[in-house]
Amino acid sequence: MSRFKEGSFNAEDFKREFDLSSVAEDKAYSEGSTTGTKQTGALGTYLTEDDFNKNRNSDATWEAYASVYGQDKADAKREGNEDGLSINAFDALMDRLSAKEKAEAYKEQNPKVKQSATLSKAKAGVKAYNEKILPNFGDYLFGKPGQAQKDYLDAYTFNLRNEIKDKEIVGDLGIDLNAGPEEKQMEEEQAVMGVGEVSRFD
Repeated sequence: MSRFKEGSFNAEDFKREFDLSSVAEDKAYSEGSTTGTKQTGALGTYLTEDDFNKNRNSDATWEAYASVYGQDKADAKREGNEDGLSINAFDALMDRLSAKEKAEAYKEQNPKVKQSATLSKAKAGVKAYNEKILPNFGDYLFGKPGQAQKDYLDAYTFNLRNEIKDKEIVGDLGIDLNAGPEEKQMEEEQAVMGVGEVSRFD
């Protein structure tokens, strides 16, 4: 029987098999991720860039993949991914291996950080502005002015979702991150205007 049994891994198992352990949110790697930084039940937030590069194409990872998804799927996946698993696929595998509940010791040692809704929105807004507007100011102003608002709001929403993850938010964000596209855009515009971080180019 494979040592990679779904739903069985605790923190010690992750450390032994993949050298993975809990990391602070600001140290976690998320490039290429569609859901921000990564978490598992047994570790909470985990995965540095070195962790990912070391494990994405390792024999242990592919053995675990075959154990969880089946050898045929592992062979097919490996054939089409010479560099190894994507960050999302790797995290999905770790989620399948992980025990679902965090250890009580982890919960006690890592209480949720409290942060105001206003600060959360401001931090997400500043990051979106620095990521999207500043580097592309000329393009937005002269080439595609109507795109600036959309790109900014998309980045703002993504950053806000990451900013509030695993935190106890005090106050009202003024936005439903699970709303439909039209409703979400209206809420985003209202929320962003409320912290003064959006600039219009059209």
